[in-house]
Amino acid sequence: MLNRNAKTGHFDEFFHVTLSQPYPVIAYHAHRAIRQITHRYVLQTEDQLFDLPRFAAAGKCTLRPRSDLHAQSRHTWKPKQTGNRHDFRRYEDMFQTGASSLDVGTGNVQESLSEQVLAGWYSGEWDGKQFEAVFAFVIAVQKFCAEMKNVVWVFERGGWQPSAELYQDIKGWTFDNLILSTDKIQGVKDDLALFFQSEQLYREYGLTWKRGFLLCGPPGNGKTHLLKALINHFTTTHPTISTLYVKSFRTAHQTPDEYAISSVFQRARDRPCLLIFEDLDTLITPQNRAFFLNEMDGFGTNSGVVVLATTNHPDKLDESVRDRPSRFDRRIEFGVPGEEERLEYVKKWNVNAKRKEMVVGDDVLTALCGPLTDGFSFAYMKELMISSSVRVLDVVRTEQKLESGAQRWMDSVVIEQAEMMQQYIRKNKESNDAT
Repeated sequence: MLNRNAKTGHFDEFFHVTLSQPYPVIAYHAHRAIRQITHRYVLQTEDQLFDLPRFAAAGKCTLRPRSDLHAQSRHTWKPKQTGNRHDFRRYEDMFQTGASSLDVGTGNVQESLSEQVLAGWYSGEWDGKQFEAVFAFVIAVQKFCAEMKNVVWVFERGGWQPSAELYQDIKGWTFDNLILSTDKIQGVKDDLALFFQSEQLYREYGLTWKRGFLLCGPPGNGKTHLLKALINHFTTTHPTISTLYVKSFRTAHQTPDEYAISSVFQRARDRPCLLIFEDLDTLITPQNRAFFLNEMDGFGTNSGVVVLATTNHPDKLDESVRDRPSRFDRRIEFGVPGEEERLEYVKKWNVNAKRKEMVVGDDVLTALCGPLTDGFSFAYMKELMISSSVRVLDVVRTEQKLESGAQRWMDSVVIEQAEMMQQYIRKNKESNDAT
């Protein structure tokens, strides 16, 4: 039962009653109650880009809390910013400073204490027009979303979306079919396993409980495979860990990258997580680099955050990103596979082949994995085996008489296919050298 106060025209326990409703009806209940209270048109949004507090913090409008309704806030300590920083940080400080004790948008900024409004009712003015704004951020909803199972959270176009499809894809990637040195795989696994078990130890020694890994090397040599295998393994063995995958810092409305970067790290700090930046050299630009680095190891603690980043072009990354240990503790190099690794790849292909027509004969393995495929990445080896199998199965489908000669066909086709691909690589290299 909502109690109406005749003097103020508001419901005294609006937030208490609204946020006590079952989650599915909260939005409808709030919308209906506000309409009854104000008799005005009610605009409802959860769009991150419709950021009224930040708009007010920039001095574009006024926004003041009403004292006749109880407001709820969450406070955190925020060190005073120094130096000539981007206005975005100043606006962020103003947005988060005590709305219950200071007027947002007045310029009177308390830089040592930040406040996030969870539930509050405000009066405001913009362009000479009066309006009222209600903020109702539901903690239970945030917790529920953060703990959603069987999804990978993907950041793109300025916001987070859960992806069950990406999660299912990752479940198919394991260490068993990853052809890398045992020391390289086991080293990363052991390092991360120890990290997630050692939160208290880090705290006892005054260390920030975070890690960073940078996987470097030309494309097609196992970086993404190792990344997916790590995600699959640790989200299975540590179900409380969330996976956050950043596709791009660009937003649909061309807001500064700093907005997206801040949103990414704010979400990552909610709980222990694997924070993924694939092709890091394409995400970091000269314009956003300083802000990104500050979020990586500046004033934010990033407790429980493991950053896993890949790059095909480490030379394109600034030294402050690539080589400073406080950003990435370990740098792991991925080179083109040698003869033994290529041989191991084809042997695993034979074991997993669905039909005998797709198997390479033992007497052909050495020739195939020697100089003939020198310089082939794992991606090229995969393409070699798939394209060869398609050619063989096409013959099987059309002629339907390869029971005795199936092995011979795969052997001859895979050698021919490798020669064609090697010629393509040489021509491509000559063309690149000429330019």
